Amino acid sequence: MSSSWILIDKKEREIVEMPIDLRLYDLSELEDLLMKAGLEIIGASGSPEREEFHETRSRRILILSKKQPAP
Repeated sequence: MSSSWILIDKKEREIVEMPIDLRLYDLSELEDLLMKAGLEIIGASGSPEREEFHETRSRRILILSKKQPAP
């Protein structure tokens, strides 16, 4: 997803445009990336209160992982 933020500094009388590029991931993509980075997935939740993650209802994914021991 690409967008642009326009920042207005009234004091300095400047307008700055910042392009923003975002990549959205689903849970399985994040799990693959973390495993490739050597992390073991412990669990995932949909909020800081550790509510169950629902793919269609949760607004965020919080993943708890730990570093896998070296072979």
